[in-house]
Amino acid sequence: MLISGTATDQNDLLSQLTNWLVGTVGWTSLKQTLQTGAQGISSVSLQAPGASSGQVFLNFDTENNVAAAQYGIVIRGATAFSPGLPAASQLNVSPAVYLNLWQNAMSWWAYANDRRVIIIVRCSTVYVSAYAGFFLPWGTPAQYPFPLVVAGDNAAPCVWSYSNSGRRMMCDPGATGSGSSMWVRNPTGIWIPGHNQVASANNDQVSGPMVYEAAQVWPWAVGVGSTQGARSSWAGFQEGEASGGGLDQMVPTRQQEIFVWATMLLSSTESPFGTLDGVFCAPGASLSSETIVNAGGRTFRAFQNIARTSGNDFFVVEEI
Repeated sequence: MLISGTATDQNDLLSQLTNWLVGTVGWTSLKQTLQTGAQGISSVSLQAPGASSGQVFLNFDTENNVAAAQYGIVIRGATAFSPGLPAASQLNVSPAVYLNLWQNAMSWWAYANDRRVIIIVRCSTVYVSAYAGFFLPWGTPAQYPFPLVVAGDNAAPCVWSYSNSGRRMMCDPGATGSGSSMWVRNPTGIWIPGHNQVASANNDQVSGPMVYEAAQVWPWAVGVGSTQGARSSWAGFQEGEASGGGLDQMVPTRQQEIFVWATMLLSSTESPFGTLDGVFCAPGASLSSETIVNAGGRTFRAFQNIARTSGNDFFVVEEI
């Protein structure tokens, strides 16, 4: 299911999103305190039906820092819910990720099913995005019992217009210090960071060799491994290539067809985990945000990577 609309501020956005997820999509509200106006703090805990491997538990809290001009929504995933605990203390809770907004009117889109919700918000000409819930694992429920992921636009609160290589679209995650804008629960039940890029004043600063377990999202990632051994074979898609990656070079066919393919969650120490549900990559040479893309009889909508509009800076979400 999908919805689009306009919100007056971050609390109005969370209120509209909650009402839609509960009233239309069929999620369950476990606890909610909804405020009005940009200065209040809202808190919502939701349960989605999930899949055979279990139910989805997500926690959303709004935040505001007037002095720093920071407004947004904090997202955490968990494996259960206890009404007596705050969001940050729920069972097997993930680290927080942030959807950084502003205190003014904004357009928004949400795509949800039994397993996950995808959120995109436009603040002026900046597009921020989040993914929260199950992804589609390459394995049975016994092999991958709780394939949960939470992803936002940054690992920390920031001003809506903040520009940094670590701040990115949810399917091309970035890292800031020890934090990450994506966290993936691995098959053994450990939350691992996901990042394709690291914090830098540069537009793109590719994440270096990972000597710990981490995740990346292809095709924006260049490859993973303790020595980045896959880099040479994947570098054609790399955002940080001086000559531009493969996604920058791809254009529509003469029939104006655009290639669309799945976004894959990779691991630095294990086999690939699976795909993000409903999120796809499309070369952006001919795209602009909010435009409709038709491929294989299916309909998608395109969105950009914060303020970036290069060919490698778009993702599409299936409109179902």
